[in-house]
Amino acid sequence: MMARVNPFFRSLLPYAACALFTLLMAAGVFTWNDRQMRAHVLTDFKSAAKALSVESIQLLRHGSNALTINEYEQLETALEQIREQQQFKYVYLFGKRICPDDPLDSQVIFLIDVQDDLIESQPPLPWGTPYHESTDRMLSLFTGGTPYVEGPEEDQWGVWVSPLLPLANPVSGEVIALLGGDFAAGSWYWQVAARSAGSVLLIGLMAIAIMAWIYSKSTHSKPITEGIFRRLMLPMATIIVLLAALFALATLHLFKQNLQDSILKSDRLVQHNLRHTLELHGEGLDKALRLLAQRPRFGRVTTGRGI
Repeated sequence: MMARVNPFFRSLLPYAACALFTLLMAAGVFTWNDRQMRAHVLTDFKSAAKALSVESIQLLRHGSNALTINEYEQLETALEQIREQQQFKYVYLFGKRICPDDPLDSQVIFLIDVQDDLIESQPPLPWGTPYHESTDRMLSLFTGGTPYVEGPEEDQWGVWVSPLLPLANPVSGEVIALLGGDFAAGSWYWQVAARSAGSVLLIGLMAIAIMAWIYSKSTHSKPITEGIFRRLMLPMATIIVLLAALFALATLHLFKQNLQDSILKSDRLVQHNLRHTLELHGEGLDKALRLLAQRPRFGRVTTGRGI
């Protein structure tokens, strides 16, 4: 014979089921928004990649010196536009360096690395820098794998969420490079949380309404449930406050991060412009002094021989 369940605990089962369903729905919303963001980023990445010169990338595989200065700057500018438009931390091209002694032995290397030099303190990685943290799925892109958004994955520079896209020679179909971009994982999930907070709050309010309806239906027939709703008011109110706080924190974090980046970028830009201006003035003064020095009258004054 089955043991009899305490009526009090039995009365709590609908509320527990509703709370569990709410948590599952919230997790589903978070996961859905994460997938939607990944799909959106990858779609934009594919569109932006069309602006890249396949011919230049083909030559870049053999070394940065294989391109003319103009070709290299055009490719770098195109990557910089992708970085700015999609707000990546870094944008880069990966290639594979084949060992001459063993064609099966290859190494993933950076072909070109683009960053915001006004914010970053370190210079971009030079051509040929090895990348040792490549995953099996990433390597599969060189042999016809499907583009995807990787991460969060950790490497020596941090933890990133990164779209990866193979770039193929339109004639031969050979994959000549991988186009990649990095979002800081922390910022990525704060954005996911900010996108999800509104829906999660709505789900929480609906759960509270359902619990209230369950309570109203049970009080007239089950006196033991009296006071349950009153006791649940504090935890339910706490849930609402926490969800609202999560949304506010996510929004504040993104605003603070963007503000810090903007301030740092403005500071570096002012320094860069000031340095450039001083260099121009210095060059101008130097030219002026040389022109004046070529005049005999000025030469006699400067050598102390009189006018």
